[in-house]
Amino acid sequence: KNKVKEEEAKTAEQRVRAERAEDAARAVERMRKEAHEKCELAEKRLAVEVRRREDQTQAFEVKAAKIKQLVEAKNAEMRGVAERCKNMESAVAEAQRRAEAAEARAAESERQVAQHSHEGAASERGGSGSGSGMSSSSSSGSGSGS
Repeated sequence: KNKVKEEEAKTAEQRVRAERAEDAARAVERMRKEAHEKCELAEKRLAVEVRRREDQTQAFEVKAAKIKQLVEAKNAEMRGVAERCKNMESAVAEAQRRAEAAEARAAESERQVAQHSHEGAASERGGSGSGSGMSSSSSSGSGSGS
């Protein structure tokens, strides 16, 4: 009877071990499935985030390209403005040079007119002779400058 009881106890113990092993196997399988589901969910979230960031990057690249175009257009515009300013400066310098030359000619003309009127007045006062001869020689000398 002892042997039978020992056998029954061993069988009962083996059954308990088998049930525990099955429970553990089911728990491991359940945890594996949960981990797999969590992994798939994380992959989906990650894919959504990657797409969102790629779209964001593309939008930034488009904005950067537009800004680059605007900067290039402004630079071209500024180069045009600088060229026009340079041309205007050259034109102003040329006009100034011409104005100075015209002023010099006008001053020379005024001087000649003043000299001639002075000579005319001197010849009327001084009469004939050496006075008029002297003024005509001086007028011919100054007249050659213009």
